Amino acid sequence: MAAERKPPSEIFQAIFDTLNRMDEQFDRMDEQFDRMDERLDRIDQNCANITARMSASDYNDIARIQNSLLRGTNDAITPLRNPSTNAAIPAFPATPDAINQLQAAAVNTLLTALEQGTDGSIAARRERIGIAIGLVVKRNVSEAS
Repeated sequence: MAAERKPPSEIFQAIFDTLNRMDEQFDRMDEQFDRMDERLDRIDQNCANITARMSASDYNDIARIQNSLLRGTNDAITPLRNPSTNAAIPAFPATPDAINQLQAAAVNTLLTALEQGTDGSIAARRERIGIAIGLVVKRNVSEAS
């Protein structure tokens, strides 16, 4: 028995339908690749953020050690970097005495850049800056208890 032949229009329609399905599948694959690209971009950004934090941490560790060796109020402070971005912190105080001269808004800006809390009195916030940057805090015996 011979195979039944379909008219050419049905064959072309079948081919056309198959091509349409393939085109739809390619569209879905393109969408999946786009989502994968977006995920990879987010992963790349996360890696860059982690690298920046690690670099800032390494730099700030050394700066804190250097700052812990300062003895005079006019000794030059080694500035820290922003812990999240590794960028230089603008208007970083040059000396311990400069920290004590900062106004409340500047104190809060610096504490925020160092990712420290901004609560407490101005004196407590200035002390927090000193601690955050590695300055040795001198306490009276009566304050320590």
